[in-house]
Amino acid sequence: MGCIDITDIVYLSSFFCIIVTFLWATLLPLFFKIHSGWAFAAFSSKIFRNGGYKKGDYTMARETFKRAMEAFPFSPVIDQTAFHYAITYFKEEKWQQALEAFEQMATDYPETRKLPEVLYHMGLCHLKLHQPDEAVTVFNRILERFPDERWAGYAKKRIEEMSNRGSANCTYLEDSYVEAL
Repeated sequence: MGCIDITDIVYLSSFFCIIVTFLWATLLPLFFKIHSGWAFAAFSSKIFRNGGYKKGDYTMARETFKRAMEAFPFSPVIDQTAFHYAITYFKEEKWQQALEAFEQMATDYPETRKLPEVLYHMGLCHLKLHQPDEAVTVFNRILERFPDERWAGYAKKRIEEMSNRGSANCTYLEDSYVEAL
């Protein structure tokens, strides 16, 4: 009873290796995901304070957002960063780039709570690019998928403005955007 032979040692070491491998494979990625979220949150606050966004240096902010998305791809707030990345183009009135960035965000993060706002901005970009039919399509998508969101109210208002003016002559009012924020 008191003797341990070589087969017991092999069995115990194999069992120990299996346990360590299991813990390594399951807990370590979880640790890094949580840790990267913490690091990303600190990095995000730095972006807003020092990264150019609040100063109106949208090119600098966009580069910082891009670096953050590359450095912390599994962050729990990566969709927020992608949104602000797209908004930098919007604020610079680079409508085509903004539209592409918003479309990419909608594709990459289809479950984001920001999706109604992303779609709304896509519609505004279409308006600025003189694509009223595409804008109406996007605004209607908001009304269908997110009828209770505030962005649905803004989308409905834009559609009404377009129908009152005739979509061929539709020009987007800056005051409407300010009201929507």
